[in-house]
Amino acid sequence: SLDALRVYVDAMLGGGELRASEDGRRLVGAILRPPVPLRWRLPAEGVRLITLALLPESLRAMFGLRAGPVARLTLATSSVASRTALPLMPPALREFGYVRGRRRS
Repeated sequence: SLDALRVYVDAMLGGGELRASEDGRRLVGAILRPPVPLRWRLPAEGVRLITLALLPESLRAMFGLRAGPVARLTLATSSVASRTALPLMPPALREFGYVRGRRRS
C-alpha cells in the first residue's frame, strides 16, 4: 500500500543505513547526466532538474547535490504544465493500462 511504502521510505531515509558509496556516486552520475544525443540534451537537462528537486534533501546532501531555484522552478512549471495539459489529452495518452482496463470492465 502507499502508506506502507511511505513508512519504508521514511525508515530508510532516517535509519542511517544509506551510504554514498563510489558505486552509488557513479550511478547518480549516470542517472543525472546520461550520455544522450545532442537533440535530447535540453529535455534531459529538464528531467535532471526535476529529479534533483524531487529527491529528499537527505539524499541530495549525501551525494553533494543541490536543488537550486532553477530546479525548483522547473519542477513547479512542469507540474502546472502537466496538470493543464492532461485533461486535454485523449484517454489513450493520459491513462495507463490498469486504468484503461478498469474503464472497459
